[in-house]
Amino acid sequence: MASETSPSPGTSTGSAALEGAKQRFSRNAAFNAGAALVDIVVGFVIVPLVVHGLGEVSYGIWVLVGQGIAGMGLADFGMSITVVRFLAQHNARDDRDAVQRLMSTSLLYSFLPAVLVLCGGGLFAVWAPQWFHLPAALVFDTRLTIAFMATALALNFPAAVLNAAIPACSRYDYLAWCKIVLQVLRAVLYWAVLAAGWGLAGVAAAALASEIVSAGLGVYLAHALLPWLRLSRRAVSWETLRPLLGFSVYAFLLMVAVQAIFGIDNLVVGWALGPVAVAFYGLAAGLAERLRASLKVVTTLYAPLAAQMHALERHDEMRQLFLLGSRLTLLLVMPACLGLCLLGPDFLQLWVGASYRQHSSAILILLAAAVAFFALDMPCTQVLYGMGRHRFNALLSCAEGGANLVLSLILVRFWGGVGVAWGSFIPALVCEAFILPAYTLRHIQLKPWPYYRSVLLRPLAVAAPAAGWFLAWHESGWVVSWFRFAATVLGGLLVYMWALRAYGIGAEESGYLRRALGRLPPVVLAWLLPAPAAAGRAAAE
Repeated sequence: MASETSPSPGTSTGSAALEGAKQRFSRNAAFNAGAALVDIVVGFVIVPLVVHGLGEVSYGIWVLVGQGIAGMGLADFGMSITVVRFLAQHNARDDRDAVQRLMSTSLLYSFLPAVLVLCGGGLFAVWAPQWFHLPAALVFDTRLTIAFMATALALNFPAAVLNAAIPACSRYDYLAWCKIVLQVLRAVLYWAVLAAGWGLAGVAAAALASEIVSAGLGVYLAHALLPWLRLSRRAVSWETLRPLLGFSVYAFLLMVAVQAIFGIDNLVVGWALGPVAVAFYGLAAGLAERLRASLKVVTTLYAPLAAQMHALERHDEMRQLFLLGSRLTLLLVMPACLGLCLLGPDFLQLWVGASYRQHSSAILILLAAAVAFFALDMPCTQVLYGMGRHRFNALLSCAEGGANLVLSLILVRFWGGVGVAWGSFIPALVCEAFILPAYTLRHIQLKPWPYYRSVLLRPLAVAAPAAGWFLAWHESGWVVSWFRFAATVLGGLLVYMWALRAYGIGAEESGYLRRALGRLPPVVLAWLLPAPAAAGRAAAE
């Protein structure tokens, strides 16, 4: 085992790895925010292009194929997050021999899910036309699309193992660049193939090409972090794989539950109502999913940090990480949730047309509101991963997914796509907003009332003025152009920032944000953030 103090190429190890990760927290969050912003901008431009370029039927098929292939990602059996967690722990302990065994063993294992996905993709391509009542003219294109998407997913399994060093070493700036390259390249290729008239299969081929480029960049950057790592067949061992499987089984259950919660809805709509209804539901669900993904700006940083803190038995630091991260996550997502809930119908009208406003608005409101519950769930999930206490979360999420499926199958017959959205909303409220936080608080030894007071009540109080602003302009019918929509959103954000600065930012959040925004001019920082004394009073309240 190498010494903590010995110089070495690549990233730092030992306790220096944890200290380096903590110092990069603000930088990592900033890069995650940049990647999320690029994703939002690219999605804003490319989604209408894909919707109108493919048409409602082909777009509905695209959503169905995407959900079906995403479900095959379960063949990973939870190994991706498992490798990141164990690699972060071994790196914190400066155990390079364990890292060699971990990476060699998990890479060999990753070819099993790759083969399973390729076989499953073949079966999906054969049976999809009968399952979803596809038009005969689109059967060949649909099968080709499935083949391309399954190949992209199969390649992702070994790439995820090779890229695991990036999140495990808390280099989310590297990860952000990979995501930005993927998003921009995919958007350019989508535009090119649709302009050439290549349709559904062309879009799938563009997705495959962009995934290959992004994975290759990730492997290159991961090698820069661990240049000493040498993969070897002799390092593969059952003794290394056994604890990985013990951890990953519950990570797998959690993945199954997440697929059931966020992926099964489109399949239920497609089965009960057909591809056109999937287009309306899928567009609203896609907006909610982008909002949910934006939470990774903060939450994806938790699991490697929590794993290192747990390995070094720094429990007080873990509690501080959990509380600070939970508050910031909800404060981050609240204005977007309000905007989609209160201005969502106006946005749909301007973005993709009146038919989507009519059929997708209620679905969007319910799914966007459920993202606020997910904002409470994510910090719990990441900290429990780091502590190795994710078994309860996995079982609870399976129960939530089962309730989601049952309610969706029942309510879709009464209220169509809106009933499916209610089937997602109700279990999320119970499981993500109450049960999982209570379990997490018990294991990190925090009391419920102080947690909900600081994590939930303060963000709700901060959001109230902005909610009134959005609601007033929506009800007045004033938001009928892109200029007026932008003015309304900008005004609401200014109101939210005023409330945040006046009484929403405590001392811990203020310190974090000052570090994250430290390169801004002092005058700008003074306007954005309260003085330290005012932040201290907000924290005390």
